[in-house]
Amino acid sequence: MTYMFSNTTVSNDLNLTDFQTTNVTGMNAMLKGTSLTNLDLSGWDVTQVTNCNSMLSNNNELRTLNLANWDTASVTSNSSMFTGNSKLWQITLGEKIKFSGTLGFVAAPAANTEFTDNGQNYMVTTPSWQAVGSGTGHRPTGDLVTTTQMYADRTAPVTYVWAQAPTFVEVSNVEFGTLSASSFSNGQSPLAINGDTGIVKIINLSPSFNYDVTVAQTGD
Repeated sequence: MTYMFSNTTVSNDLNLTDFQTTNVTGMNAMLKGTSLTNLDLSGWDVTQVTNCNSMLSNNNELRTLNLANWDTASVTSNSSMFTGNSKLWQITLGEKIKFSGTLGFVAAPAANTEFTDNGQNYMVTTPSWQAVGSGTGHRPTGDLVTTTQMYADRTAPVTYVWAQAPTFVEVSNVEFGTLSASSFSNGQSPLAINGDTGIVKIINLSPSFNYDVTVAQTGD
């Protein structure tokens, strides 16, 4: 499968999930430079593969990658396997993946970098990769990690994402009118009087969670 789809415009409708790869020994540059955005290769049998050099490199549109069930015990060469994938924000690695050499994996981008997933905007809040842990892809709860730590040995599949957390993007023109001490008595919280025109923008929210948002007055 060497260079099989290299530097081709491949439709995202292409289903690679059930590829029969049991007897394949070479995958170098197989998916190099494609236009694919999401790859689930978790079902591939790569136990006989010895060469993965540049296999998944320079995929400028690749966002997510799943290698959960890979066993790379036979791989002897994987140089530059992930070089140039600057938009890849989520990757799942299985416990039987062992990497060596220079993989060229791209570090997470700077804080405040925005990216899109399924039409929704998200923002990197810490320039680091993070294990999803018990959270979700856009609400990770695991440890922050370096690219070196990501490829250390693991005992179960781990999904890593660019670090994200709910973040205020903008709060402006929120008016509460004239307030007094009684406005806050007995645990009361005053309501904005211009809910139609005031702006409170928050990013990195997940539809499967509830959030309490508090806007506090910081001046007269």
